Amino acid sequence: MRTLHVTVLLLAATAAAVLSALWWPAQTKAPRPPVGELNHLAHQLADAWGNGREAPASVSEAAEPDARIVAEAVDAALRGDAGTASVMPLPPGTQVTVVDADGAVLHATGPPIVTVQEVLAARALALPITAQDGTVLGTVHATDPGAVAAVRDAIIRSRLAATLGVLVILAIAVVTVLVLDRRVLAPFRRLQGFAQDVASGHLDAPLDMDHGNVFGAWTESFDLMRTELAAARAAEEQAREDTRTILAQLSHDVRTPVASIAATVELLQLGTHDATTRDRLDVVARKAAQMDALVTDLFVANRDQLSALPVQPETVPAAQLAQMVHHAVVDAPSRMEEPPALLVQIDPRRMQQVIDNVISNAHKHARSGVEVSFERQGDLLRMSLADTGPGVPEDELGLILGRGVRGSAAEQVPGSGLGLFTAAHLMERMGGALAVRNRPGGGLVVDLDVPLA
Repeated sequence: MRTLHVTVLLLAATAAAVLSALWWPAQTKAPRPPVGELNHLAHQLADAWGNGREAPASVSEAAEPDARIVAEAVDAALRGDAGTASVMPLPPGTQVTVVDADGAVLHATGPPIVTVQEVLAARALALPITAQDGTVLGTVHATDPGAVAAVRDAIIRSRLAATLGVLVILAIAVVTVLVLDRRVLAPFRRLQGFAQDVASGHLDAPLDMDHGNVFGAWTESFDLMRTELAAARAAEEQAREDTRTILAQLSHDVRTPVASIAATVELLQLGTHDATTRDRLDVVARKAAQMDALVTDLFVANRDQLSALPVQPETVPAAQLAQMVHHAVVDAPSRMEEPPALLVQIDPRRMQQVIDNVISNAHKHARSGVEVSFERQGDLLRMSLADTGPGVPEDELGLILGRGVRGSAAEQVPGSGLGLFTAAHLMERMGGALAVRNRPGGGLVVDLDVPLA
Protein backbone atom coordinates (compact mmCIF):
# COMPACT_ATOMS: atom_id res chain seq x y z
CA MET A 1 0.00 0.00 0.00
CA ARG A 2 2.88 2.38 0.77
CA THR A 3 4.39 1.75 -2.67
CA LEU A 4 1.05 2.53 -4.26
CA HIS A 5 0.84 5.88 -2.43
CA VAL A 6 4.39 6.84 -3.47
CA THR A 7 3.59 5.97 -7.07
CA VAL A 8 0.43 8.08 -7.03
CA LEU A 9 2.38 11.05 -5.64
CA LEU A 10 5.02 10.58 -8.33
CA LEU A 11 2.35 10.54 -10.98
CA ALA A 12 0.80 13.77 -9.62
CA ALA A 13 4.20 15.51 -9.47
CA THR A 14 5.01 14.44 -13.03
CA ALA A 15 1.68 15.72 -14.33
CA ALA A 16 2.24 19.06 -12.58
CA ALA A 17 5.70 19.35 -14.12
CA VAL A 18 4.30 18.67 -17.58
CA LEU A 19 1.62 21.35 -17.18
CA SER A 20 4.18 23.85 -15.88
CA ALA A 21 6.57 23.12 -18.74
CA LEU A 22 3.83 23.67 -21.29
CA TRP A 23 2.22 26.71 -19.60
CA TRP A 24 5.24 28.81 -18.54
CA PRO A 25 6.81 29.38 -22.00
CA ALA A 26 3.41 30.36 -23.36
CA GLN A 27 3.22 33.17 -20.76
CA THR A 28 6.66 34.55 -21.64
CA LYS A 29 6.60 37.49 -24.07
CA ALA A 30 8.47 36.65 -27.28
CA PRO A 31 11.31 39.06 -28.23
CA ARG A 32 10.54 41.68 -30.87
CA PRO A 33 12.21 41.05 -34.28
CA PRO A 34 14.89 43.76 -35.00
CA VAL A 35 13.17 45.09 -38.13
CA GLY A 36 13.62 48.76 -37.24
CA GLU A 37 17.27 48.34 -36.40
CA LEU A 38 17.90 46.44 -39.61
CA ASN A 39 16.02 49.09 -41.64
CA HIS A 40 18.17 51.79 -40.03
CA LEU A 41 21.29 49.79 -40.95
CA ALA A 42 20.08 49.51 -44.55
CA HIS A 43 19.69 53.33 -44.75
CA GLN A 44 23.15 53.79 -43.27
CA LEU A 45 24.60 51.39 -45.82
CA ALA A 46 22.78 53.23 -48.63
CA ASP A 47 24.21 56.54 -47.38
CA ALA A 48 27.68 55.01 -47.11
CA TRP A 49 27.46 53.35 -50.51
CA GLY A 50 30.16 54.94 -52.61
CA ASN A 51 31.48 57.07 -49.69
CA GLY A 52 35.23 57.33 -49.53
CA ARG A 53 35.52 58.38 -53.19
CA GLU A 54 35.89 61.98 -54.32
CA ALA A 55 33.91 61.43 -57.49
CA PRO A 56 32.95 58.29 -59.26
CA ALA A 57 34.65 57.76 -62.57
CA SER A 58 31.54 56.18 -63.96
CA VAL A 59 28.15 54.86 -63.01
CA SER A 60 29.60 51.39 -62.57
CA GLU A 61 32.17 52.68 -60.15
CA ALA A 62 29.46 54.47 -58.19
CA ALA A 63 27.69 51.10 -57.90
CA GLU A 64 30.72 49.47 -56.37
CA PRO A 65 30.75 50.26 -52.64
CA ASP A 66 33.79 50.44 -50.44
CA ALA A 67 33.88 47.14 -48.49
CA ARG A 68 35.76 48.76 -45.66
CA ILE A 69 33.13 51.42 -45.14
CA VAL A 70 30.39 48.76 -45.30
CA ALA A 71 32.19 46.71 -42.66
CA GLU A 72 32.58 49.75 -40.43
CA ALA A 73 28.88 50.57 -40.76
CA VAL A 74 27.91 47.00 -39.88
CA ASP A 75 30.32 46.87 -36.94
CA ALA A 76 29.04 50.21 -35.68
CA ALA A 77 25.47 48.92 -35.85
CA LEU A 78 26.45 45.82 -33.91
CA ARG A 79 28.39 47.86 -31.32
CA GLY A 80 25.71 50.51 -31.08
CA ASP A 81 28.27 53.20 -31.79
CA ALA A 82 28.95 55.01 -35.09
CA GLY A 83 30.79 58.11 -34.06
CA THR A 84 28.66 61.17 -34.55
CA ALA A 85 26.04 59.30 -36.55
CA SER A 86 22.78 58.25 -34.95
CA VAL A 87 22.82 54.48 -34.66
CA MET A 88 20.12 51.93 -33.64
CA PRO A 89 22.07 48.98 -32.30
CA LEU A 90 21.21 45.44 -33.41
CA PRO A 91 20.48 42.81 -30.75
CA PRO A 92 23.54 40.97 -29.43
CA GLY A 93 24.34 37.88 -31.39
CA THR A 94 22.92 39.13 -34.68
CA GLN A 95 24.84 37.87 -37.68
CA VAL A 96 24.89 40.23 -40.71
CA THR A 97 25.71 39.54 -44.34
CA VAL A 98 25.83 42.35 -46.94
CA VAL A 99 25.73 41.48 -50.64
CA ASP A 100 25.70 43.72 -53.70
CA ALA A 101 23.17 43.71 -56.48
CA ASP A 102 24.95 40.84 -58.14
CA GLY A 103 24.92 38.70 -54.98
CA ALA A 104 28.61 39.11 -54.18
CA VAL A 105 29.37 39.14 -50.46
CA LEU A 106 30.75 42.48 -49.37
CA HIS A 107 30.87 41.75 -45.67
CA ALA A 108 29.74 38.93 -43.31
CA THR A 109 30.03 38.67 -39.53
CA GLY A 110 29.46 34.94 -39.64
CA PRO A 111 28.67 32.25 -42.16
CA PRO A 112 27.54 34.09 -45.33
CA ILE A 113 23.78 34.18 -45.91
CA VAL A 114 23.19 34.67 -49.62
CA THR A 115 20.83 32.16 -51.20
CA VAL A 116 17.15 31.71 -50.42
CA GLN A 117 17.86 28.31 -48.85
CA GLU A 118 20.47 29.86 -46.54
CA VAL A 119 18.05 32.65 -45.57
CA LEU A 120 15.35 30.11 -44.69
CA ALA A 121 17.76 27.85 -42.86
CA ALA A 122 19.12 30.74 -40.75
CA ARG A 123 15.62 32.22 -40.28
CA ALA A 124 17.17 35.55 -41.39
CA LEU A 125 15.53 38.89 -42.16
CA ALA A 126 16.34 40.48 -45.55
CA LEU A 127 16.05 44.21 -46.49
CA PRO A 128 17.13 45.88 -49.74
CA ILE A 129 19.73 48.64 -49.74
CA THR A 130 18.10 51.33 -51.88
CA ALA A 131 19.60 54.54 -53.17
CA GLN A 132 17.65 57.82 -53.18
CA ASP A 133 16.68 57.34 -56.78
CA GLY A 134 15.22 53.92 -55.98
CA THR A 135 18.11 51.90 -57.35
CA VAL A 136 18.67 48.69 -55.40
CA LEU A 137 22.31 48.73 -54.47
CA GLY A 138 22.35 45.42 -52.56
CA THR A 139 20.76 43.44 -49.73
CA VAL A 140 21.45 43.14 -46.06
CA HIS A 141 20.64 39.79 -44.39
CA ALA A 142 20.51 39.57 -40.59
CA THR A 143 19.61 36.71 -38.32
CA ASP A 144 16.88 37.19 -35.69
CA PRO A 145 18.27 36.13 -32.25
CA GLY A 146 14.76 36.22 -30.84
CA ALA A 147 13.48 33.85 -33.50
CA VAL A 148 16.43 31.54 -32.98
CA ALA A 149 15.85 31.60 -29.24
CA ALA A 150 12.15 30.93 -29.80
CA VAL A 151 12.96 27.97 -32.00
CA ARG A 152 15.45 26.70 -29.46
CA ASP A 153 12.89 27.11 -26.67
CA ALA A 154 10.29 25.35 -28.77
CA ILE A 155 12.66 22.44 -29.33
CA ILE A 156 13.51 22.31 -25.64
CA ARG A 157 9.84 22.46 -24.71
CA SER A 158 8.96 19.72 -27.14
CA ARG A 159 11.75 17.51 -25.87
CA LEU A 160 10.84 18.27 -22.27
CA ALA A 161 7.20 17.56 -22.95
CA ALA A 162 8.12 14.31 -24.70
CA THR A 163 10.38 13.29 -21.80
CA LEU A 164 7.78 14.16 -19.20
CA GLY A 165 5.14 12.42 -21.28
CA VAL A 166 7.23 9.27 -21.27
CA LEU A 167 7.63 9.63 -17.50
CA VAL A 168 3.86 9.97 -17.13
CA ILE A 169 3.34 6.87 -19.23
CA LEU A 170 5.92 4.98 -17.17
CA ALA A 171 4.31 6.17 -13.93
CA ILE A 172 0.90 5.05 -15.18
CA ALA A 173 2.41 1.72 -16.23
CA VAL A 174 4.01 1.29 -12.79
CA VAL A 175 0.74 2.09 -11.03
CA THR A 176 -1.12 -0.29 -13.32
CA VAL A 177 1.38 -3.08 -12.72
CA LEU A 178 1.28 -2.56 -8.95
CA VAL A 179 -2.49 -2.53 -8.90
CA LEU A 180 -2.66 -5.66 -11.07
CA ASP A 181 -0.05 -7.36 -8.92
CA ARG A 182 -1.87 -6.53 -5.70
CA ARG A 183 -5.40 -7.13 -6.93
CA VAL A 184 -4.91 -10.01 -9.38
CA LEU A 185 -1.47 -11.62 -9.37
CA ALA A 186 -0.90 -11.70 -5.60
CA PRO A 187 -4.25 -13.48 -4.91
CA PHE A 188 -3.45 -15.97 -7.67
CA ARG A 189 0.00 -16.61 -6.16
CA ARG A 190 -1.60 -17.25 -2.79
CA LEU A 191 -4.08 -19.62 -4.42
CA GLN A 192 -1.22 -21.41 -6.18
CA GLY A 193 0.60 -21.99 -2.90
CA PHE A 194 -2.68 -23.04 -1.29
CA ALA A 195 -3.32 -25.55 -4.10
CA GLN A 196 0.16 -27.02 -3.62
CA ASP A 197 -0.48 -27.39 0.12
CA VAL A 198 -3.82 -29.09 -0.51
CA ALA A 199 -2.27 -31.39 -3.14
CA SER A 200 0.44 -32.43 -0.68
CA GLY A 201 -2.16 -33.21 1.99
CA HIS A 202 -1.79 -30.11 4.19
CA LEU A 203 -5.48 -29.37 4.50
CA ASP A 204 -4.93 -27.23 7.59
CA ALA A 205 -2.71 -24.75 5.71
CA PRO A 206 -4.01 -21.17 6.24
CA LEU A 207 -5.38 -19.17 3.31
CA ASP A 208 -5.35 -15.41 3.82
CA MET A 209 -8.44 -13.72 2.44
CA ASP A 210 -8.71 -10.10 1.33
CA HIS A 211 -12.32 -9.14 0.80
CA GLY A 212 -11.13 -5.84 -0.68
CA ASN A 213 -10.01 -7.37 -3.97
CA VAL A 214 -12.20 -8.73 -6.72
CA PHE A 215 -11.15 -12.31 -5.94
CA GLY A 216 -12.07 -12.14 -2.27
CA ALA A 217 -15.26 -14.18 -2.62
CA TRP A 218 -13.51 -16.65 -4.90
CA THR A 219 -10.70 -17.06 -2.36
CA GLU A 220 -13.27 -17.70 0.36
CA SER A 221 -14.83 -20.40 -1.83
CA PHE A 222 -11.46 -22.13 -2.06
CA ASP A 223 -11.11 -21.97 1.71
CA LEU A 224 -14.57 -23.51 2.13
CA MET A 225 -13.55 -26.23 -0.32
CA ARG A 226 -10.44 -26.89 1.78
CA THR A 227 -12.58 -27.21 4.90
CA GLU A 228 -14.93 -29.66 3.18
CA LEU A 229 -11.97 -31.70 1.91
CA ALA A 230 -10.50 -31.84 5.40
CA ALA A 231 -13.85 -32.98 6.83
CA ALA A 232 -14.25 -35.58 4.08
CA ARG A 233 -10.72 -36.87 4.64
CA ALA A 234 -11.29 -37.08 8.38
CA ALA A 235 -14.54 -38.98 7.82
CA GLU A 236 -12.82 -41.32 5.37
CA GLU A 237 -9.97 -41.98 7.77
CA GLN A 238 -12.42 -42.61 10.60
CA ALA A 239 -14.34 -45.06 8.39
CA ARG A 240 -11.11 -46.87 7.52
CA GLU A 241 -10.12 -46.95 11.17
CA ASP A 242 -13.51 -48.37 12.12
CA THR A 243 -13.15 -51.02 9.40
CA ARG A 244 -9.67 -51.94 10.61
CA THR A 245 -10.94 -52.16 14.17
CA ILE A 246 -13.83 -54.45 13.20
CA LEU A 247 -11.60 -56.70 11.10
CA ALA A 248 -8.93 -56.94 13.78
CA GLN A 249 -11.52 -57.62 16.45
CA LEU A 250 -13.28 -60.27 14.38
CA SER A 251 -10.03 -61.98 13.45
CA HIS A 252 -9.03 -62.19 17.09
CA ASP A 253 -12.43 -63.12 18.46
CA VAL A 254 -13.21 -65.82 15.87
CA ARG A 255 -9.89 -67.67 16.05
CA THR A 256 -10.40 -68.85 19.62
CA PRO A 257 -13.89 -70.37 19.16
CA VAL A 258 -12.69 -72.08 15.99
CA ALA A 259 -9.74 -73.53 17.91
CA SER A 260 -12.12 -74.75 20.61
CA ILE A 261 -14.34 -76.40 17.99
CA ALA A 262 -11.33 -78.10 16.46
CA ALA A 263 -10.16 -79.34 19.88
CA THR A 264 -13.64 -80.64 20.77
CA VAL A 265 -13.94 -82.48 17.47
CA GLU A 266 -10.53 -84.06 18.06
CA LEU A 267 -11.64 -85.33 21.49
CA LEU A 268 -14.89 -86.67 20.06
CA GLN A 269 -12.98 -88.49 17.35
CA LEU A 270 -10.84 -90.22 19.97
CA GLY A 271 -13.89 -91.46 21.86
CA THR A 272 -16.08 -92.49 18.89
CA HIS A 273 -15.93 -95.87 17.15
CA ASP A 274 -18.96 -95.46 14.87
CA ALA A 275 -17.73 -95.02 11.29
CA THR A 276 -20.55 -92.74 10.23
CA THR A 277 -20.05 -90.48 13.23
CA ARG A 278 -16.29 -90.40 12.64
CA ASP A 279 -16.84 -89.40 9.01
CA ARG A 280 -19.09 -86.57 10.07
CA LEU A 281 -16.58 -85.45 12.68
CA ASP A 282 -13.89 -85.52 9.99
CA VAL A 283 -15.98 -83.12 7.93
CA VAL A 284 -16.39 -80.82 10.93
CA ALA A 285 -12.64 -80.98 11.59
CA ARG A 286 -11.80 -80.10 7.99
CA LYS A 287 -14.22 -77.18 7.96
CA ALA A 288 -12.88 -75.98 11.30
CA ALA A 289 -9.36 -76.13 9.88
CA GLN A 290 -10.56 -74.24 6.79
CA MET A 291 -12.20 -71.59 8.94
CA ASP A 292 -9.03 -71.29 11.03
CA ALA A 293 -6.96 -70.78 7.88
CA LEU A 294 -9.33 -68.09 6.59
CA VAL A 295 -9.40 -66.27 9.91
CA THR A 296 -5.61 -66.53 10.15
CA ASP A 297 -5.30 -64.96 6.70
CA LEU A 298 -7.66 -62.18 7.79
CA PHE A 299 -5.59 -61.64 10.92
CA VAL A 300 -2.30 -61.60 9.01
CA ALA A 301 -3.71 -59.07 6.53
CA ASN A 302 -4.65 -56.76 9.42
CA ARG A 303 -1.96 -57.58 11.97
CA ASP A 304 -0.42 -54.13 11.53
CA GLN A 305 -3.66 -52.76 12.95
CA LEU A 306 -3.39 -54.73 16.17
CA SER A 307 -3.32 -51.47 18.11
CA ALA A 308 -6.77 -50.67 16.72
CA LEU A 309 -8.36 -53.22 19.04
CA PRO A 310 -10.19 -51.34 21.78
CA VAL A 311 -8.91 -52.16 25.28
CA GLN A 312 -11.02 -50.92 28.20
CA PRO A 313 -9.71 -52.20 31.55
CA GLU A 314 -12.11 -52.49 34.47
CA THR A 315 -11.93 -53.73 38.03
CA VAL A 316 -13.00 -57.37 38.49
CA PRO A 317 -12.35 -60.08 41.11
CA ALA A 318 -9.32 -62.28 40.50
CA ALA A 319 -11.68 -65.27 40.71
CA GLN A 320 -12.93 -64.31 37.25
CA LEU A 321 -9.53 -65.40 35.87
CA ALA A 322 -10.33 -68.98 36.94
CA GLN A 323 -13.66 -68.80 35.13
CA MET A 324 -11.86 -67.70 31.98
CA VAL A 325 -9.62 -70.79 32.20
CA HIS A 326 -12.70 -73.04 32.40
CA HIS A 327 -14.27 -71.28 29.43
CA ALA A 328 -11.12 -71.71 27.35
CA VAL A 329 -10.49 -75.46 27.65
CA VAL A 330 -12.47 -78.46 26.52
CA ASP A 331 -11.23 -80.74 29.22
CA ALA A 332 -10.38 -79.59 32.72
CA PRO A 333 -6.83 -78.38 33.37
CA SER A 334 -4.47 -80.75 35.16
CA ARG A 335 -4.44 -78.53 38.22
CA MET A 336 -5.58 -75.01 39.08
CA GLU A 337 -5.08 -73.17 42.32
CA GLU A 338 -7.76 -70.97 43.73
CA PRO A 339 -6.99 -67.35 42.87
CA PRO A 340 -6.48 -65.02 45.86
CA ALA A 341 -9.25 -62.70 46.98
CA LEU A 342 -7.93 -59.69 45.13
CA LEU A 343 -9.26 -57.22 42.61
CA VAL A 344 -7.51 -56.96 39.25
CA GLN A 345 -7.61 -54.33 36.50
CA ILE A 346 -8.29 -56.05 33.16
CA ASP A 347 -10.44 -55.92 30.07
CA PRO A 348 -12.38 -59.21 30.50
CA ARG A 349 -12.87 -59.64 26.78
CA ARG A 350 -9.19 -59.16 25.93
CA MET A 351 -8.05 -61.22 28.93
CA GLN A 352 -10.22 -64.10 27.70
CA GLN A 353 -8.44 -63.85 24.34
CA VAL A 354 -5.04 -63.98 26.06
CA ILE A 355 -5.93 -67.08 28.11
CA ASP A 356 -7.54 -68.75 25.10
CA ASN A 357 -4.40 -68.20 22.99
CA VAL A 358 -2.07 -69.53 25.71
CA ILE A 359 -4.16 -72.66 26.43
CA SER A 360 -4.79 -73.30 22.73
CA ASN A 361 -1.05 -73.01 22.10
CA ALA A 362 -0.34 -75.55 24.89
CA HIS A 363 -2.93 -77.99 23.57
CA LYS A 364 -1.64 -77.67 19.98
CA HIS A 365 2.09 -77.99 20.63
CA ALA A 366 2.40 -79.81 23.99
CA ARG A 367 -0.67 -82.06 23.58
CA SER A 368 -1.45 -81.48 27.24
CA GLY A 369 -3.57 -79.49 29.57
CA VAL A 370 -2.22 -76.69 31.75
CA GLU A 371 -1.46 -76.21 35.41
CA VAL A 372 -2.55 -72.79 36.67
CA SER A 373 -1.07 -71.08 39.73
CA PHE A 374 -1.28 -67.56 41.22
CA GLU A 375 1.27 -65.49 43.13
CA ARG A 376 1.14 -61.86 44.23
CA GLN A 377 4.20 -59.80 43.32
CA GLY A 378 3.87 -56.23 44.54
CA ASP A 379 1.24 -54.42 42.48
CA LEU A 380 0.87 -57.41 40.16
CA LEU A 381 -0.83 -60.80 40.36
CA ARG A 382 1.24 -63.36 38.44
CA MET A 383 -0.89 -66.03 36.77
CA SER A 384 1.31 -68.90 35.55
CA LEU A 385 0.06 -71.43 32.98
CA ALA A 386 2.38 -74.44 32.54
CA ASP A 387 2.04 -77.34 30.13
CA THR A 388 3.70 -80.76 30.40
CA GLY A 389 5.27 -80.81 26.96
CA PRO A 390 8.94 -80.83 25.96
CA GLY A 391 9.30 -77.05 26.32
CA VAL A 392 11.20 -74.74 23.97
CA PRO A 393 14.97 -74.62 23.30
CA GLU A 394 16.57 -71.98 25.50
CA ASP A 395 17.92 -70.03 22.52
CA GLU A 396 14.37 -69.71 21.16
CA LEU A 397 12.66 -68.43 24.32
CA GLY A 398 13.41 -64.81 23.48
CA LEU A 399 12.09 -65.22 19.93
CA ILE A 400 8.76 -66.99 20.13
CA LEU A 401 6.96 -63.86 21.31
CA GLY A 402 7.83 -62.13 18.03
CA ARG A 403 5.39 -61.54 15.24
CA GLY A 404 5.03 -64.65 13.06
CA VAL A 405 7.85 -66.51 14.86
CA ARG A 406 7.38 -70.22 15.58
CA GLY A 407 9.58 -72.59 17.52
CA SER A 408 11.56 -75.32 15.78
CA ALA A 409 9.38 -78.00 17.40
CA ALA A 410 6.25 -76.52 15.79
CA GLU A 411 7.28 -77.00 12.17
CA GLN A 412 4.89 -79.91 11.63
CA VAL A 413 1.97 -78.20 13.39
CA PRO A 414 -0.25 -75.77 11.42
CA GLY A 415 -0.17 -72.23 12.72
CA SER A 416 0.75 -68.61 11.99
CA GLY A 417 3.04 -67.81 14.91
CA LEU A 418 0.73 -65.04 16.10
CA GLY A 419 -0.90 -66.52 19.21
CA LEU A 420 1.73 -65.61 21.83
CA PHE A 421 2.56 -62.36 20.00
CA THR A 422 -1.07 -61.28 20.19
CA ALA A 423 -1.37 -62.31 23.84
CA ALA A 424 1.78 -60.37 24.79
CA HIS A 425 0.54 -57.27 22.96
CA LEU A 426 -2.86 -57.36 24.68
CA MET A 427 -1.24 -57.80 28.10
CA GLU A 428 0.85 -54.68 27.50
CA ARG A 429 -2.25 -52.76 26.43
CA MET A 430 -3.89 -53.71 29.77
CA GLY A 431 -0.85 -52.54 31.77
CA GLY A 432 0.58 -55.99 32.43
CA ALA A 433 3.14 -58.25 30.79
CA LEU A 434 3.66 -61.75 29.36
CA ALA A 435 6.84 -63.81 29.69
CA VAL A 436 7.81 -67.41 28.86
CA ARG A 437 10.25 -69.80 30.57
CA ASN A 438 11.01 -73.49 30.63
CA ARG A 439 9.96 -75.47 33.71
CA PRO A 440 12.51 -77.76 35.31
CA GLY A 441 11.63 -81.32 34.38
CA GLY A 442 9.92 -80.29 31.13
CA GLY A 443 7.17 -78.00 29.99
CA LEU A 444 6.72 -74.39 28.97
CA VAL A 445 5.46 -71.83 31.50
CA VAL A 446 3.68 -68.67 30.40
CA ASP A 447 3.61 -66.01 33.12
CA LEU A 448 0.84 -63.41 32.90
CA ASP A 449 1.48 -60.37 35.14
CA VAL A 450 -1.95 -58.89 35.79
CA PRO A 451 -2.14 -55.38 37.39
CA LEU A 452 -3.98 -55.15 40.67
CA ALA A 453 -6.77 -52.61 41.10
